[in-house]
Amino acid sequence: FAPDLVFHDFPGTARAHRVIGRRKPYALWVHGLEVWPPGPRPDYARAIIGAKAVFANSQHTLDRLRLTVPGLANVHLCWLGTEHDDTASTEIAGVESRKNIVLFVGRNDEMFAKGQDILIAVWPEVVKRIPDAELHFIGGGTHLDHLRSLAAASPASASIRIFGALPDREVNALYGQAKIFAMPSEIEGFGLVYAEAMS
Repeated sequence: FAPDLVFHDFPGTARAHRVIGRRKPYALWVHGLEVWPPGPRPDYARAIIGAKAVFANSQHTLDRLRLTVPGLANVHLCWLGTEHDDTASTEIAGVESRKNIVLFVGRNDEMFAKGQDILIAVWPEVVKRIPDAELHFIGGGTHLDHLRSLAAASPASASIRIFGALPDREVNALYGQAKIFAMPSEIEGFGLVYAEAMS
């Protein structure tokens, strides 16, 4: 309650700054849809305008933010990373040693806009061409049952696995087994899972 500077991970949480920050300076992150045209909600816009600094996780989101909230002075592009990025790896498994797994990692919430339905819709065509291919979904959320029902209705349901939420150790192991990471999201400038997958 007595910080020199507060960082908020989202304009939504920054709205509370007037109450908890007691007029201390704050900075915040913007990630995607919340600042894309037609523009942020009025309460999000107020939080963005009031920030000492704003960090965007992709050039795409930064460009859109400048369109929807013009005149911001202290805006920065800051790529996301993981705790493994500065750790040199002497042994990286080659793609040829991995299984024919396409991996999706993300929440299943009311927006359902991360591309889960797209992946399931095209999956029968993938399996026709690569019979041993598997589509794995990791992630919990309020609409996990909806994801399960879409997968069950697919003609290729036998090759679709829904894991739900998993501990980091198990997620990392699945990243290491998959040949492809896929999350055709419509709402994010650059989600953290993309950085995790690249790492």
